Amino acid sequence: SVLALLDDVEAQRTIADAALDASQSDEKLRIALLGSLADSAAAFGNRLTPAHMEKLLELVKNSQDKLALASARAHGALTPPTSNLVQMIVK
Repeated sequence: SVLALLDDVEAQRTIADAALDASQSDEKLRIALLGSLADSAAAFGNRLTPAHMEKLLELVKNSQDKLALASARAHGALTPPTSNLVQMIVK
């Protein structure tokens, strides 16, 4: 959560890397990281790469319960292009 307070590209990307790491088995940690990512995005805007955004969109589509909610919140906070939202609704 400390990294989310920094106005820094690498800080936001580091949070995203950790949150989107599929090998991370601790779901509570991933949810907390996604919350920090949403906080960072709300404060400083989207600083992620297209690859990060693609992974996040996949997590939104393929996760369930609290992880799905946290990933959707982060995705929304990053203000993705409208085309991504249309993709999610159509599927």
